[in-house]
Amino acid sequence: MTKTDYNLYPIKDSEPWPMFWDSYPIDISAAFGAKQPAGSHGFLQVRNGDFRFEDGTPGRFWGVNFNSGMNFPEHEYAEKTAQRLAALGVNLVRFHQMDAEWASPNIFQYNKGSRLVSTRTLDPVSMDRLDYLIYCLKEAGIYIYLDMLTYRKFKSADGVANAHLLPDAGKPYACYMPDMIELQKEYMRQVWTHYNPYTKLRYLDDPAIVMSEAANENDVFTQPLDLTLQPYADEWFRQYRAWAVANGLRGADADPRQRVFENRKEDELALLFKYEVMRRYYAELGEFQRGLGVRCPLTGDNWSRNLALSLAQTALDYNDTHVYWYNWGWREFRKTAHLESMLLSRQPYFDCAAHMRCLGRPFFVSEWDEPWPNPWRAESVIWSAAVGSFQGWAGWAIHTYMYTTRRDQNIVGKEMHTRMINNISYREGVFATWNDPAKVGLFPHAALITRRQDVSRAREVAELEITETTQLAVRPRSLPVLNNCLTEQHELGFTFAIEDDKLRLGETQAVEDGRSRRRVDLDAADFAGDDLRSDTGELYRDIEAGWGSVDTARTQAAYGFIGGRIVELSDLAIECATPFAVIAVSSLTAAPLSESDNILLTTVGRSENTDMEYALRPGLSDEEAAADEESGEPELLDSGQPPVIIEVIKAGIRIRTVQTRLLVRAVSPEGFWTGIVPSTYEDGWLSFRLGETARSLHYLIQAE
Repeated sequence: MTKTDYNLYPIKDSEPWPMFWDSYPIDISAAFGAKQPAGSHGFLQVRNGDFRFEDGTPGRFWGVNFNSGMNFPEHEYAEKTAQRLAALGVNLVRFHQMDAEWASPNIFQYNKGSRLVSTRTLDPVSMDRLDYLIYCLKEAGIYIYLDMLTYRKFKSADGVANAHLLPDAGKPYACYMPDMIELQKEYMRQVWTHYNPYTKLRYLDDPAIVMSEAANENDVFTQPLDLTLQPYADEWFRQYRAWAVANGLRGADADPRQRVFENRKEDELALLFKYEVMRRYYAELGEFQRGLGVRCPLTGDNWSRNLALSLAQTALDYNDTHVYWYNWGWREFRKTAHLESMLLSRQPYFDCAAHMRCLGRPFFVSEWDEPWPNPWRAESVIWSAAVGSFQGWAGWAIHTYMYTTRRDQNIVGKEMHTRMINNISYREGVFATWNDPAKVGLFPHAALITRRQDVSRAREVAELEITETTQLAVRPRSLPVLNNCLTEQHELGFTFAIEDDKLRLGETQAVEDGRSRRRVDLDAADFAGDDLRSDTGELYRDIEAGWGSVDTARTQAAYGFIGGRIVELSDLAIECATPFAVIAVSSLTAAPLSESDNILLTTVGRSENTDMEYALRPGLSDEEAAADEESGEPELLDSGQPPVIIEVIKAGIRIRTVQTRLLVRAVSPEGFWTGIVPSTYEDGWLSFRLGETARSLHYLIQAE
């Protein structure tokens, strides 16, 4: 199935599926036990390489991001959104882009109009809204991931030299300039010591806040470093000389002007110095926050650029990363769309994520997505949750739930009326998922897999050991071992054991937990053919055919191009007629599927706005198309209009069960029973057909 195949069979049979910001038609929160406010288990801690709360409860999170203005909603909006998220099974929200001046509101300025002269004070109206949002999320059992430096636009009045020449967040100069680091500490103090009148706690005293990062996607390995810009160049050279002296370097080795600092072209000493800059930056901010009394786990950054950056994260408590299946081709007037299925790839984003995974340390994915308008995006939700649980990762937070609290537009992929936000086109809404049936519709199953740990952890750990400083420059896709879908077969991560008497390099090792371990060569390739199966037997993927499955006691699912085939799992058999579909069943009780009297069935495939329109590079001559590097990418001509529609999934379903009096009821977008799907029970199997009557996204299969 290729990107052009999308145009070969447009959606011919569909149902409208609008979503509402203030509620969700089903509520699975009871599946996680009695309702408790977030923080009831005590503070999150790191124990034996994993997250656990003080009372021993595992820290597992299925989360979302709130971007920019969404972090400061009206009180009623906060109340209803928290309840909606809890109904979906979401138990974590990452507060992202709070400091973005381009957003409205933001943490420094509630609304536009007055000139924002300085970023050294927090806006009281914004903080009141943030406080109440935290209170509402906490009461709903939803934890907080707190970003620090993300998009803050430093000002001259902040005391920052040439501030007008710096990008958002002062990238990358904020990682090493002493005055900018002090400003970050000031901001951290303001946030952490802020008293929330609704929770009656300072932020640092609230166990509902479980994780925090120092900086978002900001490092000296990736962001352009202008060594002609003053005083930033002089300070960089000064710090290099001091580092060289401390490490006994002499002559040309101690001369920063003899180094190659250009990103991805660094010589070895430049690479090691950059590593030291990042390690020191994280350690300094971590020590400062601990001095304030912050107790939750901390991390430095959150993306994988090379192994030096991964190793630098070990200055703090856990590793984090961001992964996307996307082409980043969304422009102001030219909206090229990535229409490839990840299921057909030998390079899904899981192995890339593992590049940031250090064994023996907790790991979280704070941004991920296979965004609209990719028609196959529904494939990613359950698949990601399953692989994450198999790997033992702490969880996922999709980027993003919403950018704004505006309710004007109820179509997928378009939150804003403008084509760009702060010169970034995809911020108009490409990543918003709150009303996307292909994403949010599968959250309940993903949450159950992640939080309830329906998918078992891998039996074998594949260890990638780094022993040479030259290996620290390695980037994710340059390693053959990270292009072989190993994360779908065994647990995967790095350990570091670099011996160097002069340089202060970190060392990590896996936790001994009784599972088998083996070291895998970094150049190893061809671990499997097209059929991939986890060492637990619970996960499967056929790369050539483009489909996969999850087969556990309480959740079973098939996803991808399953049309025309019979899928047989332990307690679920599917004969699907729709070419692309995700069909998932989860027990909503502690009992396995075969015994449960309350089962959620979700069927979704392609979903789009009414009258959406694609074209393959319109308006170009053959010569222009041949010269255009994006000529193979379809272009979205029209985002469409309400309502959002879902393709009707037509399939025969059989569920093995001891329950003899189950009814299959379809649920409407408003939460009403649409109707009963006719079913039969014979020889221990409940059988029915979907797509003929009472057609829906969600079905509840319950004992009458």
